[in-house]
Amino acid sequence: SAHADQAIACAEAGKHILIEKPMASSVEDCDRILEACDKHSVHSTIAFSQRTRVCNRAAKELLDSGKLGKIHHIRTCQTVPGGMPNLPKWQMEKENLGTLFGHAIHNFDAVRWLTGGEIATVYAKCRSTDPAVTTEGTADVLMTVDTGATAYLLCSFQLPKPGFPRSGYAFQAICENGLLDIDAYGEARASIGGGDWETIAEQEPIDWQGKGALDPVRLESYSLHINDFISSILEGRPPAITGWDGRQAVAAALAAYISNETGEEVRLS
Repeated sequence: SAHADQAIACAEAGKHILIEKPMASSVEDCDRILEACDKHSVHSTIAFSQRTRVCNRAAKELLDSGKLGKIHHIRTCQTVPGGMPNLPKWQMEKENLGTLFGHAIHNFDAVRWLTGGEIATVYAKCRSTDPAVTTEGTADVLMTVDTGATAYLLCSFQLPKPGFPRSGYAFQAICENGLLDIDAYGEARASIGGGDWETIAEQEPIDWQGKGALDPVRLESYSLHINDFISSILEGRPPAITGWDGRQAVAAALAAYISNETGEEVRLS
């Protein structure tokens, strides 16, 4: 893939690499990138910008504190009402995969990141509700994690407007000692030990009509990720988001497509 060829060329030139998600279009290409980075002693990081959004960061910090205990189940979604017509034409062609791979790759990453484990099995059903669209626009995915957790993902760019509230990029977690309810573009809430819901973080609304995609509220997560990547280079440490993270998300997403084709659960090696 173009990502792999370009990333390998950068590694061979001794350059550290920031790669847009998804990392590559195959696990084999991801491995080629990782091998080149290891050979030439350079870092790679993947643009998983959801990890650095304020509500998601707060959720991760609370989980890492141990106050909620182990995660038993995660339900995550990414829904964009009427979103398919706004995608580039190439993203609606089957050979380029679809919204599950191009967008919900964030959600696969979140399952790993939040549970601290690896996705072990994947079972999926993918379809398009529009006969004119040859790639999937709606997908349901069931996963197990090697920590013992289970996860469910809904990705749809085909639901009617106005869509559901708090579901642009969201997740809920059932934990040993509490609950999490996270809307990445709104509010993060937690209930600890059976207590009332508490707000643990809020993101200001993005001014889509005025500032659009360049609104500093939206761009903050990108800045935080890039700053960590720069710091990792200067400090000689791995970045917070690694090439391995990108590889594992690709593996899980591609397993979902295989499961959809075969009708069987796919076990990741």
